[in-house]
Amino acid sequence: MAESTTTCFLLLVTGYVTAVMSEEAHLRSRRDFGCGQGMIFMCQRRCMRLYPGSTGFCRGFRCMCDTHIPLRPPFMVG
Repeated sequence: MAESTTTCFLLLVTGYVTAVMSEEAHLRSRRDFGCGQGMIFMCQRRCMRLYPGSTGFCRGFRCMCDTHIPLRPPFMVG
């Protein structure tokens, strides 16, 4: 019983460490879209291209896209 608990714990820790390292790598890859050089317009253009109608801003050295835009209700036909 103790061996299975230890194995389960080690798998859980390994999964957590892998997830944290993957997230850090992802954030590092997003680091530069103009925010590192102080050119926010590059970030804004990127966000507008990915999410039409959204805006972009820099937080730290990362480009963040604000997609909290209310959607229009669908038009009623008929």
